[in-house]
Amino acid sequence: MLHSKYEGTDFEELALDIGFHPVDQTDTGKLAREVGLSTTRDNGLVPNQKKRRDAGFAGVLEPTRRMPYKVQQADRRNMIARVHIILPFQLFVPEGREFKLHPYDDEGYRVIVYPPVKTDRPAPGTVPDAVEINNAPAFVANGLRIDFHKSSFDRTVGKGVDPPIAIIQRATDSFLTRLRYVTRGAHLQALPWPKVSWRLRYLNDDESELPEQEGVARGHGTAGFSVSFAVVSTEVWDYVHSLPPRFEPPAWDVLRLDANNAIGHVGTAVVLAATCLEVFITHILDSIALKGAVPKPLWEWINRRGDWLREPSTEEQFDSLLKFLAGHSLKENPKLWEAFKNLKTARNSFVHEGMAKIGGKSVCEQDALNFIVRANEIIAMLRDWLPVDLRWPEFALKTEFKFHTGLDKVA
Repeated sequence: MLHSKYEGTDFEELALDIGFHPVDQTDTGKLAREVGLSTTRDNGLVPNQKKRRDAGFAGVLEPTRRMPYKVQQADRRNMIARVHIILPFQLFVPEGREFKLHPYDDEGYRVIVYPPVKTDRPAPGTVPDAVEINNAPAFVANGLRIDFHKSSFDRTVGKGVDPPIAIIQRATDSFLTRLRYVTRGAHLQALPWPKVSWRLRYLNDDESELPEQEGVARGHGTAGFSVSFAVVSTEVWDYVHSLPPRFEPPAWDVLRLDANNAIGHVGTAVVLAATCLEVFITHILDSIALKGAVPKPLWEWINRRGDWLREPSTEEQFDSLLKFLAGHSLKENPKLWEAFKNLKTARNSFVHEGMAKIGGKSVCEQDALNFIVRANEIIAMLRDWLPVDLRWPEFALKTEFKFHTGLDKVA
């Protein structure tokens, strides 16, 4: 993933010109074809605050529907950090209903999550013309507001965000996790930080604007988005048509690409990557053995005994059997052997415990991406060990391109 971060004080600089350097499309570390861009900045020296020039800050606009909520005096502090977050899915909310607020404390911050709001950013997907809940009018929400109350915030320009992004993310994930559990909304996944569009504005406790002060931020935010792409050049076009019309990619290669595509869902990506290697080594060993290296009846007896406990394990396939049939073992590369073992551990913990872990530590998105990179390296290394007639086609593509995007500028 590629991320661009920026801090500044001039809204005109929100227009970005992002250049991507040449990449080798066969590089095992660059199979991901999704680019996530996030632009973070301080809103510290914005003139004419009364005109609310930061209303469109970082692509997260003010809610178009406002509901009155009463915050208890016990929950108030001297300042508010108000965060608005764009959601990548639709939520239906009844019109005009009063929701009870449920404040809680997190590391010294008083946190208040508000019911979902509708922003003037387009909601994702097809938006219905009218919505009713229990025969009463409702609206389509695509934003979330969270207020953080504290006696004071560190608003020094260049020192980061207060409250920290981790606490903002935790508050957001906490609400969405509970909402998903209660509503059974399977699509209500945790947001893909840092590719999330959000805006924070500091306010006085009475919700009035703060005065302009040099070197002190009055807001922060990120415009996050992702782009999935594939380059179709004349070279790619010719390579595509060099494959027969009825070409079917190997099952393990489909799993490999599916794992890459599922990188935002760590457990799924880990399981797919591990399964990819299991299917891959079985396919490779079968191909070598059935060329005559081992009599077919013996090979069938070794691998298909009707009891998986008596059949070769994946470790034995990548080690002893591969050594016998191809003259090499994955253990020859300690780094890749360790990655293979860790991937298997993470896969097993996810399948049996519901959480991908290594040594008791949860696997993060970057860990999952690293697993996929190592799996690609394992596949590439074994390909070099195979007879030429057993190697699958690969295409060395080098493409130079530039990607330009502009963020909305506020007048």
